[in-house]
Amino acid sequence: ELNMLKHFDPSLRDEVVYLNAASRTPMPLCVAKKGEEVLFEKKLPWNLGKSSLEAAPDMIRRQFLELVIPAIGNSQNTDISAVAITPSTSFAVTAAAKNLAGKVKKVIVLQDQMSSNVLPWQTLPGAEIEAIARPCDGDWTPKILQAMRPGISTVVAIPHCHWCDGAAIDLHQISKACSDYDQILFVDATQSLGATPLEIHGPLLRLDFLCASTHKWLFGPYGASPLYVDTLRYPNLEPLVYDEHALAGADDNTSLPFDLTQGGYTFQNRKPGARPLDGGGRPNPIILPMVAEGLRFLLQDLGGPSAIQDYIQPLSSRCLEHLQHSPQFWTYPRYRFHHIFGLRPAQFSSSARPDAVHCADFLKQHHNLHLTGRFGALRVAFHVYNCLEDVDTLFSGLESWRQFNDATPSQK
Repeated sequence: ELNMLKHFDPSLRDEVVYLNAASRTPMPLCVAKKGEEVLFEKKLPWNLGKSSLEAAPDMIRRQFLELVIPAIGNSQNTDISAVAITPSTSFAVTAAAKNLAGKVKKVIVLQDQMSSNVLPWQTLPGAEIEAIARPCDGDWTPKILQAMRPGISTVVAIPHCHWCDGAAIDLHQISKACSDYDQILFVDATQSLGATPLEIHGPLLRLDFLCASTHKWLFGPYGASPLYVDTLRYPNLEPLVYDEHALAGADDNTSLPFDLTQGGYTFQNRKPGARPLDGGGRPNPIILPMVAEGLRFLLQDLGGPSAIQDYIQPLSSRCLEHLQHSPQFWTYPRYRFHHIFGLRPAQFSSSARPDAVHCADFLKQHHNLHLTGRFGALRVAFHVYNCLEDVDTLFSGLESWRQFNDATPSQK
C-alpha cells in the first residue's frame, strides 16, 4: 500500500475525511512549495530570465502528452506543438468551437454535462445541439453511438466519465465510430485524466481535441487547462486571443515590427501547431511552474494513472460491499471507474437535487466528511490519500443521514 499522506498537509490525515477530489484535489506539498518559490521570484523580477519563463510551458506540453500518447499511439501528431496551454476548459472548448464554426451541423452532448463543454457549442451558428438523456442503466456509450449518423458533420463533445456520478464512457468505441463516420471527437477529460488511463477500454482511433483542467486530478492550481489538438487534421488554427506571443518572431525581448502599410502589426506568421490557441500574454510565471510540478508528482511520485486506479480499486470494492447490505437505499452507475462513485438516493427521484446536496451538507456538519452533491447524485471521489477506514466512515455517515431523514421527514 502506498504511503502518500506524507505528500500532503497533515490536517488531511488528522482532521477531515476528504472524498472530494472531483471538485479539487488537496495541493501536494511539493506543488505548494514550488508556488512559494516562484512567487518569491516575482518579488525580484530582474531575476526572471527567458529560460525560466519558457521552461514551464514546454514541460507541461511534454507531460500532458505522456498522458495522451498511450491512447493515440503514433497515428496523430505527438510533438509538443500539439498542446496549447489555455486558462480554463471553457476557454479550450470555445477556441475549438470557433475553429469549427460553419463546418458543423450537429453537436452531441450528455444530459447534465458540465457546462464548460456545452455552452461554447451552443454558440455555433446552424448547429443542432442533441443532449442525450441519462440512460436507466447508466451506460452512455450505446446511446452516444445511436445518436451518431454518417453523412452529418458532427462534433461528439463528451467527457470520459460523467462529472456527476462517474459513469464511464467507452472512448475506444466512440473514437472508432468517429473515425468510421469522419466525425469530430472533443473530450473534456477533466474528471478522468491523471486518475485513469485514457486507453482503459482500448486505443483511441480518432481524437481531435482533448482538454483537462489542472485543479482536480492533475494536482495543479486553478487557472490552466492544457488542450491537445490533432494538428495534422487542423494545421491552421485561428486564435481566440490575438497576441504577439502566439506569433513567430516575437519573444521576451523582441517585439514584432509595426507596419504602417498594413495599419498595424503582421499577424499571419503564427507559431506552428496548437500554440495559437494558448491563452494569450506571457506564460504565467507562478501558475505554470505549479502545473508542471503537479504533473511531475502525478507521473513520477505516484506512478501515473494505472497505479492510481490500482490503489483506489480496493476502496471502490469496499463501497460495493457496503452497498450490498443496503441496495434499497442507493443506486449507482453500473459502468464506472474506481475514482468517482456517484450514489443516488433510491427513495427519492433522480431529479431531487436538494437531497444529494442536503446529504453532503449533513455529512460535513456531523461527520467532517467532505464530498459534493451534483444533479441528484452524491459524488464520492477517492484518491491516494484515502483508505478503507474512510469508506467505512462514509457509510456510517450515510446510515446516520438516512435515519435522520426517516426521523424528520419535514427536513427533506
